[in-house]
Amino acid sequence: MKIAMVDPSLFTIQYDCELVHALGDGNDREKPDQRVILYGRPLRPEEELPHPIALVSQFYGTSEKLPRTFRRMAKGIEHPVDMSIFTMRMALLRPDIVHFQWCPLPLVDRAGIALLRNVAPVVLTVHDPHPYNGHPVGIMSRGTRELTRLFDAVIVHSEWGKSQLGGDGIDPAKTHVVPHGPLQVKASSREAAAGRDRFTIVFFGKIKAYKRLDTLVDALAKLPPVLKERIHLIVVGEPLIDISDIQSTAAAAGIRTSWELRFIRDDEIDRWLGRADLFVFPYRDIDASGVFMSCLKYGKPVIATRIGMFQEVLQDGIHGYLIDLDQPPETFTAAIADVMVNPALACRMGSEVGRLMNALPSWPGIARLTRNIYSEARERWQKNPR
Repeated sequence: MKIAMVDPSLFTIQYDCELVHALGDGNDREKPDQRVILYGRPLRPEEELPHPIALVSQFYGTSEKLPRTFRRMAKGIEHPVDMSIFTMRMALLRPDIVHFQWCPLPLVDRAGIALLRNVAPVVLTVHDPHPYNGHPVGIMSRGTRELTRLFDAVIVHSEWGKSQLGGDGIDPAKTHVVPHGPLQVKASSREAAAGRDRFTIVFFGKIKAYKRLDTLVDALAKLPPVLKERIHLIVVGEPLIDISDIQSTAAAAGIRTSWELRFIRDDEIDRWLGRADLFVFPYRDIDASGVFMSCLKYGKPVIATRIGMFQEVLQDGIHGYLIDLDQPPETFTAAIADVMVNPALACRMGSEVGRLMNALPSWPGIARLTRNIYSEARERWQKNPR
């Protein structure tokens, strides 16, 4: 089976690589003839793949050479051309499956997907059931839903995600739940802990509005003084929103905060995540989180919003605490305080989180589920005229 995996911007590069590796020869001896190629942009100097896979730089060859400030606009101009070339390439190569991880410009991609369906079944993984994490950009949101309906099969990472798509009119019969697998974190030289009297919360990853860093800061600001003086909040990642007000709030509240506001290389991740005593995910919109999957190996309590994979993987009161979306910041405050003042509870919760790693689906298992979906998509595709 020839599989074309597509992530033009390599937005979920680690996930893509793990899945391609598991579907291919290297990690799946049941299908020695299986060929899987990832089509995306060129790798950047700071990037390194966790496995050797076939990666073709099909997209954004010109825009990736430009300074970071101009890339987004350049990609918007370059994408229609690259998508057209990719479509023609697939017509020549005749893969058995074309599997998209992301479609950056739905209104442009719709024409390409329609043409690709004349070549092979097309499959889409929906990493965000709510387009743009609940912040639609003009007609792009409507374009996303219309595009999703074109695919022969759709993959989400949780039952919650499937229900969200069903509510938007996506056929449940062709929507499949495939769990997110664990992501590798390279060991690195970690910075020394600040001491037993310091309690560290690490907020990691690209900073976007839906991740509600402001909610976390507001929650910490409401801690009793005796607890607040112990808190060390480490914010690590590239800001994609203006966070100046959040920084001012943290400073005014007297929250000891370290700001590492930049792109973080893979070989640095362990250095930062390894310092945490607690992970907090006050997200308001998510199906699966690569950051969350990377945090599990550290065996620390987790406080998260009761949505997506958080509510399907974590048990409230066992691994940490789940907070309803409509709860105010004070609910997070109470949960954080409870973990801080109960070291035995925190240790027990952390141990349970560590055990989750052994309970997660393996990538070979995820590959088997995905291949089953491919087979079903081919049957659907063969029965439905293009």
